Amino acid sequence: MKKAVTTMAGDGGTDAHALVTKSRKIMQLQSEDRVSDLPDEILVSILSLLHTKQAVGTSVLAPRWRDLWTFTRHLKFVDCSIDGFLDDNYKAFQVKRTRFAVGVNQVLRLQKGTVTEFILHFRTYTRKFTSDVDSWINFALHNKVKRLNLEFTPLRSTWGSRYYLNTQILQNYCPDSAYAPLNLVSFTYQGPKTRISFKDTPRLIKASFGAPHAGSIVKNICQLPTQLETLELDLRDKVSML
Repeated sequence: MKKAVTTMAGDGGTDAHALVTKSRKIMQLQSEDRVSDLPDEILVSILSLLHTKQAVGTSVLAPRWRDLWTFTRHLKFVDCSIDGFLDDNYKAFQVKRTRFAVGVNQVLRLQKGTVTEFILHFRTYTRKFTSDVDSWINFALHNKVKRLNLEFTPLRSTWGSRYYLNTQILQNYCPDSAYAPLNLVSFTYQGPKTRISFKDTPRLIKASFGAPHAGSIVKNICQLPTQLETLELDLRDKVSML
């Protein structure tokens, strides 16, 4: 009989402990959700620090967060479908690559805020996605982003399938003084050998080159403006100095 009483007392104690634990969790959640009480401007600033995929994911947290990500000022897209390709799972790779392009299109279509930074790393680019990439760059230029970082890495099996910028896109925006070389502050280049001139770039303070032909810029180092503070060269691969 004593054992039964002890057991019942134990059950009561367990229930009480569970109730206290539940109450603490509720209080903790309520305390943590105070973030939602912050002004939209602050929440958007926080979301702008995240990768775009992470920012979009916050839309399911609460009704308050549903559309906040559409006002983020920084957009960063990184294609990770190359992982499936390296694992010899080509079907899954194709699905992931297409899903990446579709995802970028959806995000840009829903974007409502002013975008100041646009970063795109398409590690498995092929000519199949040329029109998509053209539209993404067009979006960035139309929004007059302050920083535009593009990286395209074609697959080895389709190495000749490189992306070439549609000159019509540049012609549509170059007349705007916002894209004059005089306003160029930072420049990053990833791609095949190219001739790049740094004349009339008085504000350029940082230049970065990551490509097999990055070494070729060394021959023209005298072209670089005297106020340049940082020059980054990725010389890990075979470098062509020609």
